[in-house]
Amino acid sequence: MTDKLTPKEKECLHLAGRRLSDAEIAQRLEMSPRTVGNHLARAYSKLGVHDRIRAAAKLSNLHPEYPLPIGYEDEGASLSQSSAQRTGANGGGLAAAFANLPPPPSRMMRVFLILAVATGVAFVFAGVTVIMSVSSERASTFAPENAR
Repeated sequence: MTDKLTPKEKECLHLAGRRLSDAEIAQRLEMSPRTVGNHLARAYSKLGVHDRIRAAAKLSNLHPEYPLPIGYEDEGASLSQSSAQRTGANGGGLAAAFANLPPPPSRMMRVFLILAVATGVAFVFAGVTVIMSVSSERASTFAPENAR
């Protein structure tokens, strides 16, 4: 079935699975976006699917040299096996730690956090400056006359 896929169809599917647009794929492969669309349409037909994610997933299952990016299993793409299951790797370690991270905050929350941290840093620097100036003034006040 996928033995009939041409190398260009495989490349186009692999890049489409990485969420690149036809224009971006065309730019990378030095061809027109219309040609990319034709390659993808022929590949969909050969694989018996109707969208790029399922086609890329099928390509990844049948050809491990074209892996899908991490996270496709969570998006409902019909994958029969994850790459960890195919290779026999356990899901522990760093991958498990990243999988347990919460989703990133919204854009407004990130702006707020950046401003809060910047304000805190400014207060710390202001405090250090005041302490330094007061301590140098006190040191000059209590220094012996011949040390000035």
